[in-house]
Amino acid sequence: MSMPTSWPPAIGVSGKSGSGKTLLIERLVPRLTARGLRVAVVKHCTHRIEADTPGKDSDRLFRAGADVLAAGPNEAFARFHGGDAPLRQTVRRVGAGCDLCLVEGYRGEAIPRILVQRDEGAVPDTNADASLFTATDVPAQIDAVEAAVRDFAVQSHRLLPTMGLVLVGGRSRRMGRPKSLLADGAGSVLERIVAILKVHARRVLLAGRGPVPATLADLDRLMDVPSVEGPLAGILSAVRWHPSARWIVLACDLPLVEADAVQWLLSQTRLGADAVMPRLDPEAPCEPLFAVYEPTCLPRLEGAALEGTWSLRRALGGGRTLQPVVPTPLRSAWTNVNTLAEWEATRRSMDEGHCG
Repeated sequence: MSMPTSWPPAIGVSGKSGSGKTLLIERLVPRLTARGLRVAVVKHCTHRIEADTPGKDSDRLFRAGADVLAAGPNEAFARFHGGDAPLRQTVRRVGAGCDLCLVEGYRGEAIPRILVQRDEGAVPDTNADASLFTATDVPAQIDAVEAAVRDFAVQSHRLLPTMGLVLVGGRSRRMGRPKSLLADGAGSVLERIVAILKVHARRVLLAGRGPVPATLADLDRLMDVPSVEGPLAGILSAVRWHPSARWIVLACDLPLVEADAVQWLLSQTRLGADAVMPRLDPEAPCEPLFAVYEPTCLPRLEGAALEGTWSLRRALGGGRTLQPVVPTPLRSAWTNVNTLAEWEATRRSMDEGHCG
């Protein structure tokens, strides 16, 4: 299975007219949403779409050339131009924040497909490269179809590229010096964090304007999103830069980070989650600055930025953010330092640990 090039993953539902394609999607969607997945559907039509009532305000505005979103209680209806855009572009537009997109139609697109045909010997109405499942009796085979779709979505999620991001943009007012330059006899904290991330991430980037050691001067750096404050500015910049990656994010003031902690955190990721923000104990607040951010978090981060909600806990709180409790031996990795006194105390504990 190849690595997904964008998110969400798309699965086609193909078959001749009357074969049961829409019935399959209608049966499949509530099963997937009941498992906590967000599902989008893209349907390609060869005929003119009658999606609105002629003469209504929304129809008049659309015909005047505008993209239209009609919002009402508990639902909204979007109608936009450019229906001939490439499938992947359409999937990304419609499926932002979703875990999976089901696609009906779009013959010739090389995406995995569920083939629906009433006759086992019939030639399917598709020229897709890969078939996940062939359904000849939708009601009887819906369990197997769901399993095939979920397996594909889970594998796509596992194959997401992992990117590393270190936040170096803090003002360090309480520290009195740039946290990004904290160092002891063994080197800088930032150099150690980057070295650990490079083991697990395809690429490591910095976010923010803070100074960095000369050894890291060649690392790519993302500028914070303008008019957004706090760590949200850097994390949103990263997710925008690569919206189809899993981002493991660390602040630069975590001197006790260990490779085992990074590995444990990545092991907690799951399809259907927007982020993994662990807790140090069941009653503690979640930790957003040594955490994982999934592609599906982008709409929520964008919404927080628009509303001026800089708190990552508020932006991503809720059922789709996993908050596992960190195992006791790894908890020190989440220790951050905000003052010189805290830094000196941490250095002493590190020295004592080395001596022991």
